[in-house]
Amino acid sequence: LSRLDADIAILGVPVDQGTSNRPGQRYGPRDIREASLIYAWAPAEGFYYIDTEQTVLKGVWWADLGDVDVVPSSMAQTSRNVTTAVAAIVRRGAFPVVLGGDHSIAFPVVRGLGVEPITVVHFDAHLDAYGDGDPDVLNHGGWVQQTSRLPGVRFVQIGMRGIANDAGGVARARRLGSTIVTAERVHREGVRAVLASLPELGTIYVSLDIDVLDPSLAP
Repeated sequence: LSRLDADIAILGVPVDQGTSNRPGQRYGPRDIREASLIYAWAPAEGFYYIDTEQTVLKGVWWADLGDVDVVPSSMAQTSRNVTTAVAAIVRRGAFPVVLGGDHSIAFPVVRGLGVEPITVVHFDAHLDAYGDGDPDVLNHGGWVQQTSRLPGVRFVQIGMRGIANDAGGVARARRLGSTIVTAERVHREGVRAVLASLPELGTIYVSLDIDVLDPSLAP
């Protein structure tokens, strides 16, 4: 970190201490990296997209910083380690891309960004607005509550569906000022209409939970 000289910095957070269901998310950073090796040939001069007839990421330098130290006996220390690493990336002027891990890591990541105001654009099947928001506990279902207590944070939550959401969670999210866009609404109105209805976002942090994808794609 002290020698980081890159435009984009990859950081792995191999954590599944915060999940209440099936573990294994700690293997995510490793598996994403292994899958990415198929593009090891990728040209340094960028990537050409036919649809837009543009070359993107030309001259952009990436660095993989490895994984944050995870302390299995202390969720609070793991959370602080994530925040410290993200804050260091920002200080070095790089753009952080964080690979999880369960969704509890979003709170210490946003805390480490130190940006306000900021809009968290949250793609997920679930609202994750549960629990009491204890900042010392990693919780994949309560990180929205935790993050909402940081200064200048607001939420746009997209893709919610299914039976794991309830009226209490919706009420909590709305009390936090969240804009909620269900998966059904996206199908009903279309992506362009939904985007046009969103408030001005300003600076954003994108948080992507893989279960926002259709179960046929991410079983």
